[in-house]
Amino acid sequence: MEVVFSMDINVRRNSLLINQHSKDQKPGYKYTKLGWIPNDWEIQNLQDISYIDKKSLSSNFCPEKTIKYVSLADINNGQVAYSQYLFKDAPSRARRITKKGDILLSTVRPNLKNFAIIEENGLIASTGFAVLSEKHVHNEFLIQFLYSQNADRQYHNLTVGSNYPALNSSDIKKFKIVTPLKREQKSIAQCLSIWDSTITKLNALIKAKQTLKKGLMQQLLTGKKRLPGFYGEWEKLRLDDVTNFFSRRNKELIEARVYSVTNYDGFVYQSDHFSRELVGDDLASYKIIKKNEFAYNPARINVGSIAFFEDEIGIISSLYVCFSTNEKMTDDYMRYFIQLEKTQFDFNRYGEGGVRIYLWYPLFASIKVEVPPITEQKAISNVLLAADKEIQLLQEQLEQMELQKKGMMQQLLTGKKRLINN
Repeated sequence: MEVVFSMDINVRRNSLLINQHSKDQKPGYKYTKLGWIPNDWEIQNLQDISYIDKKSLSSNFCPEKTIKYVSLADINNGQVAYSQYLFKDAPSRARRITKKGDILLSTVRPNLKNFAIIEENGLIASTGFAVLSEKHVHNEFLIQFLYSQNADRQYHNLTVGSNYPALNSSDIKKFKIVTPLKREQKSIAQCLSIWDSTITKLNALIKAKQTLKKGLMQQLLTGKKRLPGFYGEWEKLRLDDVTNFFSRRNKELIEARVYSVTNYDGFVYQSDHFSRELVGDDLASYKIIKKNEFAYNPARINVGSIAFFEDEIGIISSLYVCFSTNEKMTDDYMRYFIQLEKTQFDFNRYGEGGVRIYLWYPLFASIKVEVPPITEQKAISNVLLAADKEIQLLQEQLEQMELQKKGMMQQLLTGKKRLINN
């Protein structure tokens, strides 16, 4: 009786919800579980409009046959890479047979959107993907929908697990897709592909510029290539010759934000990186960091946890090692020096420990460095700063294009904006 009563309440609640929205009815539109859509559009289960995992390799497949295997890590910005294996040596998850035009839908952490359309035949995908083959929907339209806000909400509601949330096969089959008529699907996909093409080109250009900058750093910061007008030998020093170690404790409990040093984003507010900020007496043991100073995590410097502080003042964990440059090295030159592959290698080489490597300041200070005169340091830094500025402008363009596409998707994939008159 309780179950029946509960179901009756849900039915009445849904009926009231639909009635409430019907008061705001827009001509030519209907209200559905996925919101307002045009009257001539439908909401269908994925299994009804697409073949899911149509073919799989059997265990008795020729062991000496070479396969092209796509793992979850091989999808990046919609682009597909692969590794080649003899079938007998391939990962056990190499099972999904794909063909050109199929969609790879990552069922593990789908919110990361590791999706792509296959552009060649003969690839074997991991069982961590669902392979979607065309049935009653254009795959170019379908993949656009999989990136939409409507799809996002379903990933959030359907995924199970905490560390690696995933979609169950039954949920994939019943995943809800908003479907216009096929000719409108094609028009929507073609329109959105214009943004995709520009975004792909910008990503490729940014990657090329980053590679160029990396090469410039390698040439200029090691003296293999000299800028015009600079000659003579560089000075052979250690990092303690060009840096000053300090440790200012926050005994007075100054009013300042608490920061953390991250692997990729440098200094960030601790409250943005973790669930809370420490308060009160907990901060007395923390350290004070000021503008134009460096700090690093001695247990994670080998994976990039070292950064330059550009705000006026802050507080950081007592765990961090703090230093500044002296008159023998500019801040910008140090910033680029710590990005060098050779420097990253030395962070590991000079560290000590077993499972986890620690690089305390005395070990950091013993790392060798060849230093040009200050004037040459500044000239080198200016070249690299110009490269960074160019990359930053391209990244801003990319963000703008992604934002524009997101807005257009919201319009086209919900039918708020129509490309075909019906």
